[in-house]
Amino acid sequence: MLTHAIVVATRNRLDMLTTSLPLFVNQSRPADRIVIVDRSDDHEAVRAFCERLAETAPMPLVIL
Repeated sequence: MLTHAIVVATRNRLDMLTTSLPLFVNQSRPADRIVIVDRSDDHEAVRAFCERLAETAPMPLVIL
């Protein structure tokens, strides 16, 4: 079986993450993990959102 990860590189786009990450989590062929590489000015807000989403996600979310 093929497996894959999703890598999202972002900076100052929390509004787009709140739209796209739930779609990635719930897609019909789920990834083994989702990696978010964030360089936002307000990294803590991005981290907080990702951690909340990770609580119910069926795969690990790695936040860098």
